[in-house]
Amino acid sequence: MVLWEDAFISLGIPDMRGIEKNIEINMNNNIYSFTPGIETKDIIDSGLSAQVPIKSGDNPEKSYEFSFDINLKGSKELNFIPL
Repeated sequence: MVLWEDAFISLGIPDMRGIEKNIEINMNNNIYSFTPGIETKDIIDSGLSAQVPIKSGDNPEKSYEFSFDINLKGSKELNFIPL
């Protein structure tokens, strides 16, 4: 069973000293703040997470648009893993 109301987005960031300012995510015109820590460490060990609750009654075909700005100091590489 999928717990849509408990949905979250995580950013894996191994060295949090590279974060310059608070990071917010805009998802379908709602703003959510990232907080330090990862909800589950199945894939990444450290970073930031933001709760982005989705209504369980929403149409499963509904799309979700999101964006965020992040300034990282000292990054050697950037990887994306959509899950």
